[in-house]
Amino acid sequence: MKASLVFAIVLCLSGSLSMADEESANKRLEQLFKKLDTNGDGGISLEEYGASMFAAYLSPQRLAKAFKQKDKDRDGKLSMEELSSDGKKKDDKKSKNE
Repeated sequence: MKASLVFAIVLCLSGSLSMADEESANKRLEQLFKKLDTNGDGGISLEEYGASMFAAYLSPQRLAKAFKQKDKDRDGKLSMEELSSDGKKKDDKKSKNE
């Protein structure tokens, strides 16, 4: 089950989905978000993120860094949009291109 949720995230981020595939991927992303948000407060804390499947592949330091990169509004919780993003700020792309 976890593998299918990770696959949904990959599909969401790939940008090459048909409308039906994108809807399916969005539903799976919503399911993943609900599973990670164990206290139901509408955001994923570092602790919830760390208890997820992501933690199996990252050291605590790298996990915290990945979380910080995704937490764009710096509120200490990931929204669904932040969870599905690549963690880069829009301004980062502009400054690299200038």
